[in-house]
Amino acid sequence: MFDAIRDYTEPFAEKIGLVVRDVRTGSVFSRNPDRVFPSASVIKLAILWEFYRRVAEGSLDPEASYVLHDDVKEGTTPYDTGILRDFHDGLVLTLQDIVTMMIVISDDTATNILIDRFGKEAINESMRRIGLTHTRVQRRMMEYDKVRAGIDNEISAGDMDRYFTLLLAQDSPMPAGCRETMLDILARQRYTAAIPSLLSEDTRIAHKTGTIGEFGLEHDVGLIYGPDGRPAVIVAALTQHLENRLHVIGTIAKMALESSLC
Repeated sequence: MFDAIRDYTEPFAEKIGLVVRDVRTGSVFSRNPDRVFPSASVIKLAILWEFYRRVAEGSLDPEASYVLHDDVKEGTTPYDTGILRDFHDGLVLTLQDIVTMMIVISDDTATNILIDRFGKEAINESMRRIGLTHTRVQRRMMEYDKVRAGIDNEISAGDMDRYFTLLLAQDSPMPAGCRETMLDILARQRYTAAIPSLLSEDTRIAHKTGTIGEFGLEHDVGLIYGPDGRPAVIVAALTQHLENRLHVIGTIAKMALESSLC
């Protein structure tokens, strides 16, 4: 059922990792699903999972207070993502505020706060436990010196498809209430230049983007809902050094939703 997407993506070779899944029928199309890409901000999905895993087991209170101090703030230019760096020293937040900002506006300060709290290996172990074999946290946000030295966070399209499949699965290791909260946060995503770009403004999309222009990365992965409000299609699109990549991802998402609704 995804023949149009197959034809459209044929010329992109190794520059794209893609999985498109019709949630209602189970039909799947993939291209390079196991190719490992530098993750950019899509790695924040792994941290989101670890946050709610701990909420579910009772070891983390999302309403617990966190005091923001200047020494944890990340980013110095308008191109660095986030708003926490602009707030005053001593601002009192909740952990729920922090995880929400990490996803909705891709705040790098919020992300590093949570990486430091959980530890990279604990996050990676959680990913292994749920079968995400190519997803690894190996650096904090903004550590581009490590990227240039060959140390980077990693994902694959196949892993991202599995992630969203688990957010919908009745037998998911994540409790239903936490899954609903995670999808609600993802549906408030402010970065809309890729998957949502060619869809109607009232289309519900629970997704996470990732972009690093210097390294040619543009990713968007998520769940698109149909007009009836039910989950329709998962799109996990990862690209590197692909021309017109935002338009390409938007076109794939539009094709995917149209195919799922036929």
